[in-house]
Amino acid sequence: MRPFSESASVGCRGYSLGLQRAITDFGADEAFWKTPKKIKEHYGIEVPVSSARVITQRHAERIESNSELLGTVPRGGVTQLIGEMDGCMLPIVSVNPRENEQSPADGRKRRKLSWQEARLCLVREPEKISGRYAATMGGPEKAGELFADCVIRTGGGRSTVLHALGDGALWIVSQAKKRLAMTVTFLVDFDHVSEYLAAAAEVIAGEQKAQWLRTQQQRMKGNQVSVVLALLFYSIRSLYSEADKDHPVVACHRYLHNRLDQLDYAGAIKAGLPIGTGEVESGHRWLIHKRIKLSGAWWTKPNLEKMLALRTLRANNDWDSYWEDVRQAAA
Repeated sequence: MRPFSESASVGCRGYSLGLQRAITDFGADEAFWKTPKKIKEHYGIEVPVSSARVITQRHAERIESNSELLGTVPRGGVTQLIGEMDGCMLPIVSVNPRENEQSPADGRKRRKLSWQEARLCLVREPEKISGRYAATMGGPEKAGELFADCVIRTGGGRSTVLHALGDGALWIVSQAKKRLAMTVTFLVDFDHVSEYLAAAAEVIAGEQKAQWLRTQQQRMKGNQVSVVLALLFYSIRSLYSEADKDHPVVACHRYLHNRLDQLDYAGAIKAGLPIGTGEVESGHRWLIHKRIKLSGAWWTKPNLEKMLALRTLRANNDWDSYWEDVRQAAA
């Protein structure tokens, strides 16, 4: 072996760990075709686009496969945690199998494009600015595992009170109760409630819809839910007796009535806790959309899962520790 190859721990046509780190660094934030240009600009090394993609996805896969999830809630723990969970739709491409000899041999002609939901969660202490993120293309069970892991790694224990926010989806409540042996209070995202109220206002108040909406929002913040429900019920009975279940007023009444134990906005405001999921929704934009939803980009589901693992690793400031583990494994 040549002296340089031996000292750099790299073989012929190979890539040193330092170069792999730089490639993965750029590939995690930019489209793969941009990585060779940046490597050339900063290091004077020419790298093929295919290598940039393969190396980035290889490390992303390693991050995903080596992640160890904590599931047992320890004793003690911090006093208070805030947890948020929300979903967003991402572009997926798959190739349908050949059904018969008449099916096109070219896989590109059997492509299927779709949009599927990614679930993002965030957990942090109230006095902290940053928190811990996790994301997955999996279903409620996988999202529940990741959410519990974030809670435990952020200091959650059996003595912790978790203030959990979401869009009111029943699976969020069931997963939290199933996996977290601690006190958990649930609150529906206030903007989500406001969307239902705004749709009802269009029908009930007409030109006065803005004032009607503000009044109901203030009542919700004051925990006067019964007053809002009574008003909606009266409107249904007196004006829309034949309205179907998807009618805006009926839908709003049903949504609030089915989540009466998740509407304590007055208590959250008094405790200085958030009443909306704006923080995790912002995470969609800078953590997921910025890299995944590039113009013309479509992902296979496995590759997308890997990239989400890579993006959340960086968001959680685990980048340096990952490369230290890689270095030690290669030693």
